[in-house]
Amino acid sequence: MGDIIHSELKQLDRVSFDALPTEVEKERVFKEHYLDLAAQLGKGARPVQRALKELYPVDHPCHLFIPHLNTLQKHIKKDKEDKHFNIEKSKKDKPKLYAYLRQLQKLNTAIFSKENQDSKKILLTNLFVKHAEICLYSFNDPLGEKVDLLAQWCVIREYYSRARVDNTFTDDLDAILEHTPWLDVEYDPTQTLYVLAVNKNPKDLIPRIGYAMVDGKLVDGRFIGKIKDNAWQICVYYQLRLPYHIVFINRYEIKTTYRALSHVNTIMYAPLPTPEQREEFGIKSPEEYRRINIAKGMIASHLKDQ
Repeated sequence: MGDIIHSELKQLDRVSFDALPTEVEKERVFKEHYLDLAAQLGKGARPVQRALKELYPVDHPCHLFIPHLNTLQKHIKKDKEDKHFNIEKSKKDKPKLYAYLRQLQKLNTAIFSKENQDSKKILLTNLFVKHAEICLYSFNDPLGEKVDLLAQWCVIREYYSRARVDNTFTDDLDAILEHTPWLDVEYDPTQTLYVLAVNKNPKDLIPRIGYAMVDGKLVDGRFIGKIKDNAWQICVYYQLRLPYHIVFINRYEIKTTYRALSHVNTIMYAPLPTPEQREEFGIKSPEEYRRINIAKGMIASHLKDQ
């Protein structure tokens, strides 16, 4: 079992995990991690718990997040009940949803077919489809003509990921769907109804869209951090016409009373660059970011690699 664990089982991304601001968020991410581990192993709670204890022994910081066996059994049982969705079932009764799910499945396949991803996540599940249908009513854009499908997928995936680990807080996502900022093309993105709503409660309403967040920092007002190929994480915010260049986890150190260093992580956002900043740092304009077909690019790249 030891060889399998260390050579084949996907381990937690410690950099991203350690960057999470609160213990509650770490518990939820670790729960998602062990549910993925259970799916990968295809086994019950006892083998999963053994694997977790080998991956994260007593002296490992993540050991304290390993749940009791009964809790693990309950969580794994519930996750297994979320079966793969048969997309063809919706073809006759819900043709618009069918077209949407077909596109989302292509994108899901492109994302999770990569070598460093979990192939168990390729097929859409009932829980994912439930949130996709809700989002379809708001976006009303099954082919990604107004909002790139990857931006839509990121919102759906975040709803799904939270529901999977019983995180019921979705106010930040609900604000996006309720105020539809992507339709406010006549307004500056910093002057929309969405912005007015967020400004009333920024602590809760600045969006935490996991697949579109990175680690980074602001230096003289400029975001410095690791962005993935084609800057697609940045594109997500521009496609949704949100008033952010990117939302990120800011990590910094403070000195405690005993002169030891303590790590503090906070959620921050980089504001939209001014025309002068764009020119100085070579940053694309909002229109250029919105013209990038990120979903189609990912799907095309996957088809070429097959």
